[in-house]
Amino acid sequence: MMVYKDVMRKEMDFRPVDTVNIITTRNLIRVNSLFNLLVILIYISIEPYFEGSHMSWIHLFHVVLQPLVLFVSIADSTTITYIAMFLSITAAAFDSAIGWLNFVAVRRCLDEPTASCATILWEKGTWTLVALSLIMSDVALTLRLWTLSKSLRKKDENEKENIEKYESALEQPILRTIHVHNEKLRIIHLFLIVPGVVYSILCVIKALESGIYWAAVWHIFIDIYGVSVSKTHDLNTLWILLCMVICATVINFIVLLQMDRELAFLLSLLYMFGDSLIIYFTASNIDFLNTKRQKLN
Repeated sequence: MMVYKDVMRKEMDFRPVDTVNIITTRNLIRVNSLFNLLVILIYISIEPYFEGSHMSWIHLFHVVLQPLVLFVSIADSTTITYIAMFLSITAAAFDSAIGWLNFVAVRRCLDEPTASCATILWEKGTWTLVALSLIMSDVALTLRLWTLSKSLRKKDENEKENIEKYESALEQPILRTIHVHNEKLRIIHLFLIVPGVVYSILCVIKALESGIYWAAVWHIFIDIYGVSVSKTHDLNTLWILLCMVICATVINFIVLLQMDRELAFLLSLLYMFGDSLIIYFTASNIDFLNTKRQKLN
């Protein structure tokens, strides 16, 4: 009986693992998040070349929302998923309002042409396309968050049943939790590599003016290292990763204070959020492994 309990401690987790459908939903949520960030990056890149007044800057709400969506796509919190879904609905409402204002301006020019209509059609038409792209993605993202929330609610119910069933005889195992956290770390690193390339290029350009930006360039190599060891993490690799990310976070914060509110500034904020997640999951795994080592001793 004791042998059976030891095996159960190692092989079973109270919380059910993700099914294929849940994994697919999480991946689609990440695709939506990346698409929205890409549209925002395009908006930030082209906005200085437009002279007319507009309200499309409200789309920058996605800079706050999408990191939260990324967290939801790797977390197992039903509550936070509901919050992200509500914010996604809010973003869809904002984007729809901005899209409608730009569409009205385009239609007015078509109905009553004036000398300045060519410029208005070009600018407002562009902002309408940006808003339309975000609206379509917002709707898809909201539906996928709703699907994920229902799946997580079912996992909550199963976890509660498992805890009630086994709490008198078994303690919660840790091995599967470590593997899950490693996989989440890999996903975060992969997510940060693409914006990391853009961020590094911008920092190299700025480093020609101020040397402090050279310190921020190497962050992308941390993500490459994190991906390379994500399948074989042990205490040594975890400590190395934790120390590097903490140092990078401090450097990134110092560099952030030197930046104007531009593309590099927004990417730096994204890095700060991603690093905080990496620190959380890395520290959790170190704690789990230390606990396991103490039990074995």
